[in-house]
Amino acid sequence: MGTFSGYLLNALSVIINVLSVPISLAYFGAVRFGAMAVANSLLAYLSVTYFGIPNAVNVLAAKALDTTDQLKVIIKSFLLIAMISALVLAAFIVMTLSPHWIDLLGKIPEGVYEEVRGAIFVSAILFIVNVPLSIFLHGFSARQKVHLLKTYNSVSSFLTFLSLLASVWLGGTLVYYAFLRGVAVILVNIVAAVHLLTSMGVSARNLVSNVSQFLTPSGNAEFSISSITRTSSRFFLVYLAGTIVWSTDNLVISHILGVEAVTPYTITFRLITMTYVMFSAFNEAISPAFSKTYSTGDYQWIEKVYNKMIIILPVLGGLVWIGGVSFSRDIINLWVGPSGYGGLLMAFSIGGHGYLCAVNSAPVNLGNSLNHVFVSMAIAEAVANFLFSVLLIKYLGSGGVALGTFLGTLLTVFWISPLYIYRKMDKKIRFNYGPSIKHFFVILLPLLICVLLVQSISLMVETRVALNLSFVCIYLFLSYVLFKKDVNEVFVYLKNK
Repeated sequence: MGTFSGYLLNALSVIINVLSVPISLAYFGAVRFGAMAVANSLLAYLSVTYFGIPNAVNVLAAKALDTTDQLKVIIKSFLLIAMISALVLAAFIVMTLSPHWIDLLGKIPEGVYEEVRGAIFVSAILFIVNVPLSIFLHGFSARQKVHLLKTYNSVSSFLTFLSLLASVWLGGTLVYYAFLRGVAVILVNIVAAVHLLTSMGVSARNLVSNVSQFLTPSGNAEFSISSITRTSSRFFLVYLAGTIVWSTDNLVISHILGVEAVTPYTITFRLITMTYVMFSAFNEAISPAFSKTYSTGDYQWIEKVYNKMIIILPVLGGLVWIGGVSFSRDIINLWVGPSGYGGLLMAFSIGGHGYLCAVNSAPVNLGNSLNHVFVSMAIAEAVANFLFSVLLIKYLGSGGVALGTFLGTLLTVFWISPLYIYRKMDKKIRFNYGPSIKHFFVILLPLLICVLLVQSISLMVETRVALNLSFVCIYLFLSYVLFKKDVNEVFVYLKNK
């Protein structure tokens, strides 16, 4: 149920994104839209407030077989993250006492300077307030109820979209939109917290009266506060590195090229990364099962499922890559207009990064589920991404930033992660990457070259779309022929999950 509901709910989020981008761009304009993207990058950095605690909840609470131990992990994590949030909130308010603190985010045009500053301030404050509440959402994932986690996330996306519509209808500014969006997300997380606690047999009155019980040491040291802190600190470093990979691009472009140049990058990036749901929903359903199975010592099951993942995920990632190169230009032209397209290099790089993420998500998710966190590799990826982006933007513009992200992942975590997790598992699991390597060189690479050639020559739109569509169909057909047995087995597994 988790995977299929995940696909359905992710599809809803994609639809909301598809509708919100042209509305936002038409109403706020390219400069304000770019400023909003930069603001979201700041919120991503403020996500360090989580300190990796949600990931620790996913791992530790999933391992707990007793509801009381799960509650102890969740409540202790909530209190830890609440204290951290209070410190971050105070630090942020102190930082904003400087009238020009917003200059840290790049070149903001004078005409929208005050509005952008106010919107980012409101967004940041409400975001930090919401952080402790969001910990309860991860309790659903730990209890292997991923569909509920996705449902609440989709509700948040929908209410964010309604906030945008309300701002447009009432003629509101960016500040007004930021306020409505932040309050809506907080309300959803409050409802989610009540839902989770009620489903675990805890009422608000019982929670307050028995809070000391949930803070008492657990019989298992793995569920103690010190264990949560140790586990979360490793995830924190990985998350911080990931934030640099995913959220620094907008800041680099804003500082060097200006905030308006962020807009085509953001639109192209958002379009292609929306297709990442094809493999992300699959991973979200599988990861909690790894933790449970590992605790029972069933390495045979882990090996079987992992080797199916490294067959299916590259196929989905390849579809993201070929599809992004083939159709992003024409879709964006229809979606928001030609000015929203970042170029072929950007589409190739973001699509390629999607492929790398899909392939790499198998060892990363297995490692995270078993509490083997890729700290040094994540830091290496972040440093490489930043250096490549800053260097290449001077010669290739914003497309160079996308290429830097692609190269940073390719040269670090993409090839190191499988080796790392293989050794961490004490070589008890045999990984078979042969089929996926064959798929890349025999099917994906030749067809990728074909779609790049089609995009590089001058053709009528109808001809270009028809050729690219035929190449995508050939890709899907050949992939299915090569992995027919594996696809059918995975489909049956997901259907019965």
